[in-house]
Amino acid sequence: MRKIYLIVLLFVLPGIKASFAQAPSILWRFNTHDESFGNAAIADLDGDGKPEIAFSCYWGDSNIYVLNAEDGSLVWKQNMGGCNDAAPIIYDVDNDGHPEVLLGSSCNPVITCFNGANGSIKWQKPFGGTDSPMSIADIDGDGKPEILVGDFEGYLNCFTADSGRLKWKIPVDTNAAIEASPALVDVNNDGHPDIIVCTWGYGGSGDSSAVYAYDGMTHAQLWKNPLPANYIYHGAAFGDVTEDGTPDLAISSYDGNVYLLKGSDGSLEWSYPTPGLAYIADPVVIGDINNDNHLDLVYINGNGEVDALDRFGHLEWSFTMPLYESSFRGAVLADVNNDDTLDVVFVTTSGRLFALNGSRGNELWNMNLRTDYGDSNFELEHGAVISNFKNDDTLDIFVAGGYADYPYIQNDFGRAYAIKVGLKSGKSWAMFQHDYTRSNCVCNPTPAGVNEVVKPSLAVKSYPNPFTQNVYFNLSLDKAADVSVMLYNDAGVLVRTLANKKTEAGNYQFSWNGKNDNGTTLPAGVYFCKIAAGSFVTTKKVVLVK
Repeated sequence: MRKIYLIVLLFVLPGIKASFAQAPSILWRFNTHDESFGNAAIADLDGDGKPEIAFSCYWGDSNIYVLNAEDGSLVWKQNMGGCNDAAPIIYDVDNDGHPEVLLGSSCNPVITCFNGANGSIKWQKPFGGTDSPMSIADIDGDGKPEILVGDFEGYLNCFTADSGRLKWKIPVDTNAAIEASPALVDVNNDGHPDIIVCTWGYGGSGDSSAVYAYDGMTHAQLWKNPLPANYIYHGAAFGDVTEDGTPDLAISSYDGNVYLLKGSDGSLEWSYPTPGLAYIADPVVIGDINNDNHLDLVYINGNGEVDALDRFGHLEWSFTMPLYESSFRGAVLADVNNDDTLDVVFVTTSGRLFALNGSRGNELWNMNLRTDYGDSNFELEHGAVISNFKNDDTLDIFVAGGYADYPYIQNDFGRAYAIKVGLKSGKSWAMFQHDYTRSNCVCNPTPAGVNEVVKPSLAVKSYPNPFTQNVYFNLSLDKAADVSVMLYNDAGVLVRTLANKKTEAGNYQFSWNGKNDNGTTLPAGVYFCKIAAGSFVTTKKVVLVK
């Protein structure tokens, strides 16, 4: 018999990058005793150049865990005495170069700050309990970060990050709970982040649910919009969606609508009714998913439908899951197939992990972790995080799932997974809602950092900090000067020069992507940006996390 050989040649045209929908594979597993409902956070906690993962579990387990990301080995754990719904956050609260882990507990109503390396408690403060993940920024311009978190009693709380001292609290709505994370974004253009709070109104219709804006400096109410007619579980995503130079706020509600509000006054830009007005619990995510230089919005409704909207609120594509599934914590955006386009990654209640092509909405792959665990009750209600776990050439995803049967916690079980999914060229999504200000946006951030007037002729603003992808330095000069913007590592070695030239009066922005002058990506750690204009000099400390 004559043998027939089929030869397939793959040609890549010049300037066109080949994409690979790499099949996911399990890197490691870690067993717990209950489901995890929140999200994880990823950063290098012990200074070894490799990331650790922090996440927490529900009643039957009650622990917060920190694992080595490369192999899933346990670094430390602490029992919190009950359920933990909120995502932890990793942040260097005292600017000593060593990050801490913070968690607001649901059933044991305390906020705890742990030493990131060993889990010892640095401080712990009581408050009203929360499902609301905390947000962090210097909102009052004193040079020190504050923690903003809502509680079950309807209060917005502001704590000092370094010591946990309660600076103030305001009754947003004592007939409602605050389940959503506060969004920190400058909506009144005063150079300081303001606070966007969404409420979960009590009662079957969520009749007191609303969106509020508070001034970050004075914490006075700027505006209120009661338009959402039902519960709001997750907070506002923000970015300049309408391209008018000011931030817009994207809100999802159990009333079945996605709302885009103008950040400056809370007025409605547009709303999109999901088909059948299916409830929307997950947060909206924002990013340019088709490389047309315009922001898009992605959300998942309770009927298992993933929709992408353009900046005008028009449907771009829709993906319906093959089974009746939902995704309570929403999607994240990352390039997992190396085509320089953001993809949509999410988990479902039936225990599956999905990746969709961001530009078209078609399925790249899905992975059934329920089958791997071997129990039909296994589900995933824990949002994905994406980073490089082993300092190799791949991106990895962490998710945690299980089964919760409260009050019969003896029936509970859980498992966390690290999954190898794509090439290293993709960007990380290292925490819940993307960053410390909870923008849920892969875009140039609306300024949400400190506006520090260093000298009369030089104003400097830097954000976000810490950062994972880019950090931005905004300079405002009232007269021409020789300007230099230089990055140094913690040993004092110059690693990158962003500017060194005569500069006219005006406003300027410089960005740094964590690379040196040769284009090599630098390791996570503390860096210092020295900014000089004439005789005026200031140094900004920034923290690169991966």
